[in-house]
This record gives sequence, structure tokens and C-alpha cells, in this order.
Amino acid sequence: MRLIIEGCTQTQPLIEPKLENSFPMEDLFKKFLYTGVGVVATSAEKLQTTIDDLVKRGKLSEDEGKKVVDSFVKDTEDRREDFEAKLRSTVENVMSKFDFPTSDEVNILKNRIAELEEKLGDTAKSTKKVVAKKTTTTRKRATTAAKKATTTAKKAADKVADKVDEITK
Repeated sequence: MRLIIEGCTQTQPLIEPKLENSFPMEDLFKKFLYTGVGVVATSAEKLQTTIDDLVKRGKLSEDEGKKVVDSFVKDTEDRREDFEAKLRSTVENVMSKFDFPTSDEVNILKNRIAELEEKLGDTAKSTKKVVAKKTTTTRKRATTAAKKATTTAKKAADKVADKVDEITK
């Protein structure tokens, strides 16, 4: 006969790890915690096997075996909660000493960066328009100056031609 320890199997941990949106050191502590949970689950499996064997051999009644397993599970759960509280306190203490930004602070900075990038994009668009306008104005001025230079050169050429005609007559 096999007694079932609810939620304690080697293939399914008591707690599902959720490591997203956390810092590397916090991940390390969580992994440490989950390793401990795995050890407890393995111990529970071995206890289960031993109790099952004692029940099969008739050295322990089914009710006594269930009481032992239930006691182990309850004691383990109580200790896990204490351990988690101590670990959480230690993590918070370490995190405060390293002055890591909180997730709220990181989100505020992300939003600020997005705002600045948007402003920078708007500024770049405005700058392109101003440069394009200045380029157009500069081209117009250059064209006007070239026309004036051409006109002046034609007048000078006409004067030279007139002088040459006077001299040759």
C-alpha cells in the first residue's frame, strides 16, 4: 500500500519557481530555496517508501504510517515557512546594502528613457526640416548669385568687345 503525500513528489515540486523580473542575486537565493524544497521532497519520498515498507511488513499500521507522514509534512511546512521568512529577510538586507534599484525605480527609468527617445526623435525630425529649409534657401541664394555673376560677366565681356571694336576700327 502506498500513502500519498499531497504535493510532494520528485517530479512536481511543492512550490513552482517564478524567477522572472528579479535580480541575479535574488535569483541565486530563490534557487537555493528551491534546492532546499527539492531536498525536502526527496526526503518525503524516502520517508514514504520506508513507511510503505513498514506497513507491508506489518510493523506499522496504516493509520500510524499516515500520522508519521502527516506529522513530517506539517513539520516540514512549518520549517519551510520559517526558512522562507528568514531567507526573505536576509535577501532584503543584502539588497538594501547593495542599493539595487527597485523594480518601480527601474520602470520609472525605462519610461523616462522612452520619453527622452521620443523627444530626441521629434528633435531630429525638426532638425531635418530646418536643415532642409536652410539647404533650399542656400541653393536659391547660390542660384541668384550665379545669375548675377553671369550677368556681370556678360556685361564685362560686352564692354571688352566694344573696346576691341573701337581699337580695331
